[in-house]
Amino acid sequence: MDKTNRVVDTVVIGGGPAGYAAAIYAARASLKTVVIEQGMPGGQIATTDIVENYPAIPTITGAELGMKLQEHATEAGAKSVYGVVEAIERLDDGSFNVVCADEAYQAPAVIVATGARPRTAGFTGEDQFRGRGISYCATCDGMFYRGKNVFVIGGGNAACEEGLYLARIANSVTMVVRRNEFRAPKGVVDRLLAHERVT
Repeated sequence: MDKTNRVVDTVVIGGGPAGYAAAIYAARASLKTVVIEQGMPGGQIATTDIVENYPAIPTITGAELGMKLQEHATEAGAKSVYGVVEAIERLDDGSFNVVCADEAYQAPAVIVATGARPRTAGFTGEDQFRGRGISYCATCDGMFYRGKNVFVIGGGNAACEEGLYLARIANSVTMVVRRNEFRAPKGVVDRLLAHERVT
């Protein structure tokens, strides 16, 4: 199947907070802008249960925040499409051709805001049991651990927030911290350790 080639001013690869912020500014500058996201609006933040540290928004779910980011970009004039970027080609005139499965987008500017991937712990069996007992997203996979005894590895903000989420649905949560102390903000750690199901 021949790919439809669409000409735009700016292609943003990644629909997380950085990608949508870039799209908002580009669209407000009257640039025809497209955001390509392979998952859901908000990127990795959409997998977070509760976001409590986003400026001007005291509490919001990650999925809601992702939708708000997309809505803001759409109102500014950017278009969102869903797909996986297969290739980026440099054309003779200096512009770029961003190739997806069914379409390609030609633009003089490409902004790559592809975000982050979960950091692995590196223990034996981690790859073997990924998706079968080992998870990197409590809000995505927490239902599999309802009523079970779970371990959360890490002492940073993300680990503590995952632990708090799991404490609501799991039988018990054991935090495995590599150092003698947590790296998460004190308020988050205090809430975590005050929970009766957390050790």
